[in-house]
Amino acid sequence: MGFFDLFKTPQQSTKSAQSFDVTVTVDGKNYVNGFGSQPKNADFEARIKRHNDILIPFYNAQTKEYAYGEDITERLLKQISPMANSNTCPYCGVVHPFTASRARKCPACSEKMVVRKGKFYTEKDIEKLDSISSDYYEKTQQVERLKSVLQTIQDNKLNNNYGRCFLYISEAYDCCAVVRNQSFEGGFTFWDYGWGVLNKDALDAVAVTARSQSDLIMNGYSDILYARGMHLMRELKNNTSDKSKTKFAKIATNLFIEYLFELARNQISDWHEEEAPKMIQVALKLGSLDPTWINESAEAILKQKNMQSPDRFMAATVSKVQDFTIIENEPDQLKWMIY
Repeated sequence: MGFFDLFKTPQQSTKSAQSFDVTVTVDGKNYVNGFGSQPKNADFEARIKRHNDILIPFYNAQTKEYAYGEDITERLLKQISPMANSNTCPYCGVVHPFTASRARKCPACSEKMVVRKGKFYTEKDIEKLDSISSDYYEKTQQVERLKSVLQTIQDNKLNNNYGRCFLYISEAYDCCAVVRNQSFEGGFTFWDYGWGVLNKDALDAVAVTARSQSDLIMNGYSDILYARGMHLMRELKNNTSDKSKTKFAKIATNLFIEYLFELARNQISDWHEEEAPKMIQVALKLGSLDPTWINESAEAILKQKNMQSPDRFMAATVSKVQDFTIIENEPDQLKWMIY
């Protein structure tokens, strides 16, 4: 069974006014989430509790390790070079009559001695310090972000806005993935958990309250499409396998195009609307996809929705996507776009 097959459910044969099949089509394969059965509020409450039973203890444990605002430089320096002091060369061990007030070359061995916290260190010591510190502070920020996300989950739960609950639960798992390098247990990663929430819980939650396809969009389906696309973009950014990059890029592109198409045909606006075309172009770049994939994806979406081609809303969507181009001489643009 492939990774994406984990979230594939059989298509429902019976449809009602509140029952949709929301399908993402990639390379002719349909990933279908059927809504034939109607989950109740109690079911969503139970699902949220299962996730909170993982997320809240995780957050509590991380706050002990990653204290926001703490200066860890001195503690790390003791770990990196416990013998460092204010007047000894960290390379050759010669004791000097001067103390560590500035960086200088050792008179005995000519190596550069770097100063931190009033002590001499090697350049490699400081490189290691900077690397560990950067990782630590990034994870500290994610723990703070997790705190905010958990509060937002609770706020939406109180308002019975379960679709939003699951969107933020998925975001919480993204935080966990960064803090613990995606690791979890049982063969799954925190990233897997977040992706699964977007593909099942969040879609269920918005579908059961909708009365029509347009109502489904108003209840948050477009937000879920965008969140799923961004979820894949983060994986695409960090994935080293060319085969996986191509797969993730195709699916992400498909999701962003469907997101823009649903906004267009339902005549609604969204604050991510201007970012999606950029993300599509970045996905094409990182996944080494031919630009013709945009048109192929658009055709597949129309076919999946049993809509005729050409469609004026899809034509406008494709035009909007193709009008944005990545500035080739600004490689960092690829990085800051994917947050």
